[in-house]
Amino acid sequence: MSRRRRRLIPVLAAAAVVAALLPGGSGAAAAPGDAPAAATGRSGPFAEGHHEAADVDNRTGTAAPDARQRGLARRLDSGVRWNRLGTPHALGPTRTPLATGLPADPEAAARRYLADNRELFGLDDTAVAAMDRVLVRPIGDGAVVTLRQRFGDLPAGHDGLVTVAVADGTVLSVSSSLTRDAAAPAPATLTGEQAYAAALADAGLDAAAVARHSIRPVAVPTPLDGNRAAYEVSLIGAESDHPTAFTTYVDGITGKVLVREDLVDFDSDNPSWAVYPATPPTDLAPGQDPRVRWCGDAEPGCAAAFRDPASGRPWDVDLATGPPTGTSRGNSANTVLSWGAGTPIVPATASPERRYEYPFTDQWRQARCNPAVSFLLQAASQVSMLDMRDNMLTADLLRFGGANQDLIWAEFARSGMGRDATTNGAGDTDPTPSFASPRGGNATLTLRPRGDSADAPIRVYVGAYEARATPTQRRRSRTPWRWWPARTTCWPSRPASGTSGSARWPRPVGTVTWTCG
Repeated sequence: MSRRRRRLIPVLAAAAVVAALLPGGSGAAAAPGDAPAAATGRSGPFAEGHHEAADVDNRTGTAAPDARQRGLARRLDSGVRWNRLGTPHALGPTRTPLATGLPADPEAAARRYLADNRELFGLDDTAVAAMDRVLVRPIGDGAVVTLRQRFGDLPAGHDGLVTVAVADGTVLSVSSSLTRDAAAPAPATLTGEQAYAAALADAGLDAAAVARHSIRPVAVPTPLDGNRAAYEVSLIGAESDHPTAFTTYVDGITGKVLVREDLVDFDSDNPSWAVYPATPPTDLAPGQDPRVRWCGDAEPGCAAAFRDPASGRPWDVDLATGPPTGTSRGNSANTVLSWGAGTPIVPATASPERRYEYPFTDQWRQARCNPAVSFLLQAASQVSMLDMRDNMLTADLLRFGGANQDLIWAEFARSGMGRDATTNGAGDTDPTPSFASPRGGNATLTLRPRGDSADAPIRVYVGAYEARATPTQRRRSRTPWRWWPARTTCWPSRPASGTSGSARWPRPVGTVTWTCG
């Protein structure tokens, strides 16, 4: 039994591949007054498993940032997005760094940045100094630093993470699930075993059905009820045909489940791998994946079944030791990554569930034979396409000095993920689009009424449209401005003077200026 979280998402940044490794955290939420963050699995024939996740977050409400925070954040990044705990979910990258003149050491720079921005993140020097170091990972000319909050003697069990991308004392972007409340929670009154019993009941299991479990005291921040002393209960079911495994955060006072994370995506003793039955074609279209699935044993969805003809064991089994290797080394193959010139030989990414179906990115051709592979970490698990956009922009800054910022922004804006796009998370079915690029030129359209047209409705058509098509925007005499998405968007300023009745939306009697981007 094993876990493959759908929070592991590969992304392409300019000519480099960026793999977003995502520690658990909460999604972004819109703050009042701000424009408004289910994870995404792989697409194509090798989509991730068929197990439907049973993740639950019972924490209610949203801690909205105050006006001071919103003002500070907007001065740094007009497209800032907020998490449920009242701190920036995503800040940057922008045309200018978020901060400069910080220490050269990446971790020291990240801590100094958080302490210097107490009004934005709500953490003073003591709270920042108490944060646990999760990792510091070099990327190109910079590094990504992830820190975890502590609340008194307790580490954050869920949320409470921040990831800062830094380079030479400069902060490029920040992603966080931090809470402004750094206070120690009231002590737990329940025991760990009582929390275990609550987690069992929540999972619908009894102790006999659990192969192993662990209990750890932690703190869980909440939007409205402060920080809660809790127990992190991880349990793994004993049944192999229908595996169950959860990490459950149980309130140490009420015994209620705060958060439950399902650890199972799928499980199988039947290894499978994605293969080219013959030589891979050289004329693949973007996104095309011609591979098929082979398995150790025949089953639905497998094009063929193969085992080692001599031993009868699946190919990934080490015959000298008995168990499977969980990677691309076995009795019939030893496939590795080797760039030569003395570089270390690296096997394929380990897959404890024995699913060797790695995403096909056409990396070598897309990267133009550039072997550079970097990693960007983000502090939230609910990853939207806007998060991926920010990852690509940050990776380009770290690896290529921002050489591709115009291109990346232009392509995202073309798909509605431009400067002012907002979302309520990866599962948002109705995000707010924006087709404006902060790197693109803006146009101003000025409308001046002539003759008897001063009181007539205004209709503005933007883009290439056929006759009788729905307009991008239109102005009706009795209603506010109405919006339709298009590749170019315009928005009006209020008329300088004049209205058409106090109960109606102001009607232009002078000059109306439209800003298009």
